[in-house]
Order: sequence, then C-alpha cells, then structure tokens
Amino acid sequence: MVKKNKKIITFSLVFLIIVIFFFEIFFGIVFWFRDVSEKLIHIPSIKDAPYIYYKSEADNLNEDGFNFTEPIKPIIKSDGVFRIALIGGSVAANLGVSLDEQGILILENELNKALQTNVIELVDAALAGYVVEQEFIQTQLVILKKYNPDLIIGLDGVNDLRSFMMNRHEKTITSFPPQNYRQFNIIEQGKRNKSFIGRFRPLVRNNLRALNFFKRWRGGENYNEAINLDENQASLIANEYYSLVDDLRDFVKAKGIDYYGFLQPIRFYNNKNSEFINKRDDLYLSMETNRSLANLYNKFEKKYLEDDDLFSLTNVLDDNLEVYTDDMHMTPEGHKLLSKEIAQILKDKIQKNNKFINKIN
Repeated sequence: MVKKNKKIITFSLVFLIIVIFFFEIFFGIVFWFRDVSEKLIHIPSIKDAPYIYYKSEADNLNEDGFNFTEPIKPIIKSDGVFRIALIGGSVAANLGVSLDEQGILILENELNKALQTNVIELVDAALAGYVVEQEFIQTQLVILKKYNPDLIIGLDGVNDLRSFMMNRHEKTITSFPPQNYRQFNIIEQGKRNKSFIGRFRPLVRNNLRALNFFKRWRGGENYNEAINLDENQASLIANEYYSLVDDLRDFVKAKGIDYYGFLQPIRFYNNKNSEFINKRDDLYLSMETNRSLANLYNKFEKKYLEDDDLFSLTNVLDDNLEVYTDDMHMTPEGHKLLSKEIAQILKDKIQKNNKFINKIN
C-alpha cells in the first residue's frame, strides 16, 4: 500500500513537472511572437540603490544603470564636446539609445543636424520607472559629479501620473511621487528573485507571466476610484508635480547649467485616441481610467505651458499612432519623430548657450 502510494505521488510529481515544462515552452513561444510583433519593452533587472530606491542592471548598462551604446562614451567628458544629459523614465532611456537604419543615435544625430555641428554628445542618464524626485536625487549624486554635463533635459510625465494613481489605489500614505508602493514593490520583487526559492523563478517565468496576464485580462484592476478627483484635488496634484520639476530646474541652474523639461506624449491623451485600452502584462487600464488620467495630465500640461523652460510634446505623435507599442513606449520611428521635435525646440536655446558657443569657436 505504501509502495503504491509512493508510486502515485512520484507519478503525479513527474506528470506535474512535465505539464509545467510543456506550458513553459508553449507560453515562451507565444510571448516571444507577441513581444516581437508588438515590440514590447521590458524593464531590465534592478538592484537596491541608496536614496533613489533602485537602479537598473544589464549588460548594456554601465555602473550607474545608464544606457550606453557602442562606441561606449567615456564618463570623463572630452575637450570640445558639448554634453547633454537626458533624464527620465523608460521612454527617455530608450529614446537616448535608439538607432536609425545606419546605426546612428537618433536624438544625438537630430540635435547635431539641427545645430549644424558635431560637438553635441548625448549621455542617456534615464532609468526605467523613474519619477522626477528620483531624477533630482540622481542628478545631485551622480550626473553632476561624474558626467559634467553642459545641459540637462528631462522627458517626464507618465511615470509621475501613474505614481499618483498607483499610490492612491494601494491606499498608501503618500498620494504622489515618489511611487512609494510601486518602487518598493519593484525592490521587494528583486529581493525575492535572489532568494533560494526565487532562483527557481526563471524556470517558470513564462508560466508566471501567463498567470499574471490572464488574471489582469479577466478582471483588470479598477483604478477609476483611485483617480476620481474634483477640480481642486486635480489642481493640487498638478501643482505638486510642477513644484518637483521646478525644484530640479532651479538646483541645476544654480550650478550654472541650463535645464529644459519636456512633457512626454501619451497615446490616450487626446479624446480621439482615448478609446485605446492598455492590456500590458503589468497593468490593465480601462478607457474610463485613461480618460480620467488624461484630464489630470491636462493639468500637468497647463503648468508646462506657463513656463519658458518647459515644453509639451503631448500632440507630437497624434497623427502617427502606429508608432506606439503600448500607451507610451514607441518604435524607433516614433523615437525619430520625437527627437526631431525636441531638436527643433532646443535649437534656439542651445545656440544662445555660452558653453556651446565656446565649443564651436
């Protein structure tokens, strides 16, 4: 009887392992085709970092978690180079290293073309998931001390918008940046992955991804309540966001460096695009939630439009929605359109920059 039970248990375990292995391969193939066809972007691995919650780590990232493409730029700035540091979240992180058909950095190339020079060097100091507060600290601790930029530009908005939504949804004490709930959840997930049990997660990664995907697809998470704001609340949130951007800009300028900020485009911002439903693996947003977020984002935009150092890019891709791979990320073609717009806006600003004038003379 005991032997029979052992055989049943052994057979069941072997059968379970085979089933899990089969579905791991099956979902791996499904997600591979989905990722390739939709050009989905995945956040790299992360590790704890003092003051800034976390930083990314991957083969194509340097010690500070920054994206560097070949040829790798030296940390120490070369003579005759006008160095621009780009800060922001994952959109900025991908924009700064996006290559055209000839393998040339798109944003760096567009800036040099607009100014008819070759002295501009772009350092992509953006990290996936970052909000303005983290960028502020990163600027103080790393960017200014190690990279010696002549100009800093920020591409932000969506992560800060989402941080508010997620913090309220999880009923955390803070309702706005930093993304307390999300950032600490990312850190804890990273720690779990490095635990004894967590080391086995890669073996069932696709099964876990499928489970999470179906769970969110079936029910989604209702964020509508979390962003149900009256006019005064929405204005308060927008003022708080602008205050963070303003503090960052003032700090950078106090160091003798110009700062310009850009409010990034988002697919569902305008009414004609709001029918989009985001069904990414990590988030499910309804059309109603998108419209509510768009209303709050409009408050952000109004603050940008009142400031000479801040610019809105919210409508840049309205006629080219096919370049979006989800609600905010985009293809290299989207990066090119965005880069051209940024370069044209910065052209006059940089031409009047004394550091730039000295580099070209």
